[in-house]
Amino acid sequence: MKLTLQEIVDKLRNIHDSCTNAYNTTPEYQANSDGLYYMDEAQNLVQDLLIEVEKINKEGHTIL
Repeated sequence: MKLTLQEIVDKLRNIHDSCTNAYNTTPEYQANSDGLYYMDEAQNLVQDLLIEVEKINKEGHTIL
């Protein structure tokens, strides 16, 4: 399966949105604090990766 960088950007945006939705719909109980932390961490990691891939894509690079 070959993906373009733009397709990867689109998938990362979908993952980021899903992480955001998961975080925002999880009740803020003490028992959920670890889960909320890990969802927030996943969202941040995806955001960082998305920024890097968008930058590479805008520079015109391709995947071999």
